[in-house]
Amino acid sequence: MPTLKAKIGGAWVPIAGPGSGADEVFVGANDPGAAYELWYDTDDPGASFANISQVQTGTYFPTLGTTVIGAGGTNIARYVYNGGAIVGDVGHMSLSGMIGFGTSGQTFPDSGLVVSLPPGFNFPTPIPYANTVLAYTPVGTAQLYDATGALYPGLCHVRTATGFSPALIIASGTYGTLSFYNHGSGIPITFAVNDIIVYNISTQVVRV
Repeated sequence: MPTLKAKIGGAWVPIAGPGSGADEVFVGANDPGAAYELWYDTDDPGASFANISQVQTGTYFPTLGTTVIGAGGTNIARYVYNGGAIVGDVGHMSLSGMIGFGTSGQTFPDSGLVVSLPPGFNFPTPIPYANTVLAYTPVGTAQLYDATGALYPGLCHVRTATGFSPALIIASGTYGTLSFYNHGSGIPITFAVNDIIVYNISTQVVRV
């Protein structure tokens, strides 16, 4: 059984665990039955600190495979994770981001465009990302706003254990093999300065 301690008078004192005599401990209101914030039942056989869920939020700058946004470009994403804090724990992640191309030095997307997950997270192994057919598992939406104001909607697909690829849907309803295609024509899009890709995903992830 784990031991929970509190710092009292400058010394760490066991308040739960072997020999403490405590049955339950809580953090929050004086009455744990009213608006308590955290309850850890030390005599519950299934209780474990590792199973306590957490909400984690953050901003990061994804890696983009061979794509380079260029001078003055934008590449940023924000995420919210709800799940366990221990390696191997599976939780849920909502993530949104933007890729905007600058005025010089770009390497525009091709089939190599992959947006990485935040550090410390992978897609869980049940998603068959290693299979070249089932790798297209959709996990979110993507939109391209080109420099002329045109809008192209599409999906985000699992690409590897650590990343996903925004790909636009062509008229036939098939996918553009993880590339960007002109909606309605099936012709690959020619990217230009000031083109913007926005994406949102909602999926299971695993701590690594």
